[in-house]
Amino acid sequence: MPPQSKPLKSSFFSQEPLFGIDKAILPKTVGAEFPPFAKETEIFYNLNKTHRIAALKKGMGTNSKGLFNFRGKMSWLIAAVVVGGFAGTAFGHDAARGKVVYQVCTACHGAGGEGNKAVNAPHIAGLNAWYVEAQLNKFRSGMRGTHPRDIEGMQMRPMSLTIATEDDVKNVAEYVETLKPNKGKTTIKGNSDRGKNYYAVCMACHGDKGQGNQALNSPPLVRLNDWYILSQLKKFRSGVRGTNPEDITGMQMQPMSMTLPNEQAMLDVIAYINTLWED
Repeated sequence: MPPQSKPLKSSFFSQEPLFGIDKAILPKTVGAEFPPFAKETEIFYNLNKTHRIAALKKGMGTNSKGLFNFRGKMSWLIAAVVVGGFAGTAFGHDAARGKVVYQVCTACHGAGGEGNKAVNAPHIAGLNAWYVEAQLNKFRSGMRGTHPRDIEGMQMRPMSLTIATEDDVKNVAEYVETLKPNKGKTTIKGNSDRGKNYYAVCMACHGDKGQGNQALNSPPLVRLNDWYILSQLKKFRSGVRGTNPEDITGMQMQPMSMTLPNEQAMLDVIAYINTLWED
């Protein structure tokens, strides 16, 4: 493993250290042209194993912003995760392997999965593995993170593609579930009493304590930041999320979000959800 005396930089992000910083790490470009390394990703995954490893060693060199251009200061860590992923089922579906894969995720979500609002990365610690796996697969397939107004989703999608195999998607999901949840700061102000009335609709799927329900593909709301819940409700209501015909569970949630008549109602129901957290 290479020394870590200096911050590592990535050519596909703005020129900031990839790890060990608190400031925002944001892509240089968003919108229809994002991610700029989509072509390199497609080329890379069309190669066989031998040529993939050779590409990692030499650098593909097709685009200065390419994800797999490992010349210069490209992070050794992402290379290790991708190459490690070739082992596939040799590692099994386990949290130990997931911890290795998760190192790429720490840049935004934090070592403990605590999240970072500055980079729009939500708290993910303790989320059910089945839900994390489902959302990663949505990002990887394009069900999430491709709408031109979903800036945060378009930041997440290329990161999901650094997970090289389906096995490692399961592995990292298992690891995330082992992380200890941390409620963090409350950022939403609303009327929790009114919110309790609105939540009666949500309870059918998400549970009376916001614990979620795998049978209904409903995540635990008490494991999510209040600011993140607000942003996702807005995306569902505006059609940014939940309108892809392949996203069945998202399409279930989209009309439910419309039962909240306005933003104040969203703030109120989130204020109530904040009262459900139990350590």
